[in-house]
Amino acid sequence: MTDVQRTDNCAHARRRVKVEHAISGAKRLGCVAQAFRNKSNAFNDRVMAIACVIWNWHLTQILNPV
Repeated sequence: MTDVQRTDNCAHARRRVKVEHAISGAKRLGCVAQAFRNKSNAFNDRVMAIACVIWNWHLTQILNPV
């Protein structure tokens, strides 16, 4: 790999780690991590959105404790 490719690869890896950590944080809510049997795609999206909101709230509590 050239130096430019290594630099680009390193930047990509940093972004990827942040995304993977965010996904794993949302999956801490059990209904997101387990097999979901509901047929409604809208409900699936709502459950994932709720899990993301809960995870973001959790992060704000850690970073800005009252």
